Amino acid sequence: MTAGQRGLLRDAIVVIGVSLVTFGLHHVGLLDRFETAGLDAFNVLRPARDSTDLVVIGIQEQDYAKPTLFNGTSPLDCKAVRRIIDAIAAGHPTVIGIDLDTSSDDFACLGAPAGRNASWPPIVWAQDAIWNPETREFSPQPVLRGALTPPGPPHATGIAVFPQEPDGVIRWYRRELPLAEGRYAASFPWSVVDTACRAACAKCCAAVERYRRERKETPLPLRLNFAGERFTFAPLSVRLVLEAAEADPAGGGWSERGPLVGRIVLLGGHYRAARDSHVTPIGSMSGVQIVAQAVQSELGGGGIRMVNEGISLALDIALGFLLVAIHRRLHDRVGLALLISLGLFPILCLLASYVAFSTFGLWFNFAAVVTSVLIDQLYRRVIENQRKTAHAGI
Repeated sequence: MTAGQRGLLRDAIVVIGVSLVTFGLHHVGLLDRFETAGLDAFNVLRPARDSTDLVVIGIQEQDYAKPTLFNGTSPLDCKAVRRIIDAIAAGHPTVIGIDLDTSSDDFACLGAPAGRNASWPPIVWAQDAIWNPETREFSPQPVLRGALTPPGPPHATGIAVFPQEPDGVIRWYRRELPLAEGRYAASFPWSVVDTACRAACAKCCAAVERYRRERKETPLPLRLNFAGERFTFAPLSVRLVLEAAEADPAGGGWSERGPLVGRIVLLGGHYRAARDSHVTPIGSMSGVQIVAQAVQSELGGGGIRMVNEGISLALDIALGFLLVAIHRRLHDRVGLALLISLGLFPILCLLASYVAFSTFGLWFNFAAVVTSVLIDQLYRRVIENQRKTAHAGI
């Protein structure tokens, strides 16, 4: 075996060995903290934008304290909630998602809306659930308790639970959650998407079909891409919604040209007493805003996909061999090889992250391999130069 062949074999062993070690560390979760740190750093850099697919309506502090609405009292007044839903429905949205706690006996007025007609959009009610850590199953709690007519078609429900990671930050959402006897129930965001599909939302149907193709035996989670799909979702005050709907009782402008027409509308609490604030990679968000982020991720075909680990390993090896090829090509020009390597370092990691996970934020998955191979190549050049210097001095 020639010296060149031995060098190439050594390079191959280093690249494959480092890639396998990185793969193993990633597989057992030892790199998770570094990965999320890299992803979170990207999340705060991208400016937020407005969504054209959905509107978030929040019960603000002023709305909660207003005597003619809720007078600062919980549970929320059923008639006031009904009044808000009537105003939203008059705006002709595609579907209404109600992210409010209706588990008490005080919500009888919401079960069978009087005067409801065929023009009303379908409604999805958020449902609380109790987690059993021993059986690892959820037990759904009632919604619209006290109502004479339980929610049914065109009504739907969804469990409003977002899993937290060990650091207390919400980065994931699950379309389906486990129940007893091997059954699954739709989460609240996924129920909104599925219900909107049945209401002729093309983007929603595309998301449903995509998930049906990907889902096998076990429901798949979706990692929310707060960086690539970052939206403001600033809640619109219910006061403004009520004023707009009541100022146009004939329904001309509000129902035909209003901001809710043909869009998904989410109603939730945006006041302190609701205790519905959660930590995300881009800061504190209310529960209804996180629901909006999950729904928007589905509509955009986004989220951060968890690529097959074999593909990730193949990308690691490919990046390693690319650096080896550069240094072998520029064997006698170490400075230029180093300059090119350092220039390509961030580009290669970012591109590999995007190809594998549809986000630039998980660059650390590939940085470990690129860094290790680069250090090995530079170390070899230093040793070779030292040997040449020593040989020349003899």
